[in-house]
Amino acid sequence: RYTDSRGSAAGVTRGTAYNVEAGGQFWSYQGGAIFKPTRNTSLYVSYANSKSPPGTTAGEGAENLNDSNELYEPQGTENWEAGAKAELFDRALLLSGAIFRVDRTNVLERDPTGVVTDIFGSARVQGFEVSATGRAGPVSMLVGYTYLDSELGRDAAGADNDPATVSNEGNVLPQTPRHNLAATLDWQVTPQFSLGGGAYAASRRYADPANLVSADGYVRFDLHAEYDFNDNLGLRVNLNNVSDERYIAKLRNPHFAVPAEGREALVSAGARF
Repeated sequence: RYTDSRGSAAGVTRGTAYNVEAGGQFWSYQGGAIFKPTRNTSLYVSYANSKSPPGTTAGEGAENLNDSNELYEPQGTENWEAGAKAELFDRALLLSGAIFRVDRTNVLERDPTGVVTDIFGSARVQGFEVSATGRAGPVSMLVGYTYLDSELGRDAAGADNDPATVSNEGNVLPQTPRHNLAATLDWQVTPQFSLGGGAYAASRRYADPANLVSADGYVRFDLHAEYDFNDNLGLRVNLNNVSDERYIAKLRNPHFAVPAEGREALVSAGARF
């Protein structure tokens, strides 16, 4: 696909007027292939690349174009992936797995609030993911694990001869924990009553390219119960962060950190008409 992107914006930011333009022309490609060795299994490979000039998502309310980003080069992404899927036990269980590599150029690193905090020349993220989704009688579950091996390139912090560049080469990409886990389990005890819970975990992550500011990993557990009195009225109880785990939910370089909420119980009633 050939893209000719053009964007312009005018306004006032903190009392300063601006009238800017940004854009670019580029080609992007994608393709893939699927092979089904059996009726319930499949293998696939895919490749895709893309580029995103600043302001391309402004119409969706995701990114504004202003005088602080009009000179940003387009962000480039190149993705390779190969994986497999299998449906077992009369399609009651779906297993899937994939390996991938993502090369990025002109990486704009944003904090949890969406503010650009760093610009990296290049970065690579590679790893694998596995997941299982299924149901056995009244019990349903979803388990997913992702391993991410990230690395900043030589031009991550400036020109090739910049000492800061060399010092950050090979460091972990900010906001990219190596280990990520999510698992949920639901049990329909009776037609009216159900129980469930979830476990969510992530390893250490960094806020800066020098990998000096970090937040420890965490494991959080949630529980919930729901009872339907009839077809129109139901009651739900959620107990979040059961073990009262203390961890950082949002992290930003150099000195911004928001702790996660502690243990909390929520009771809600729902009505359907």
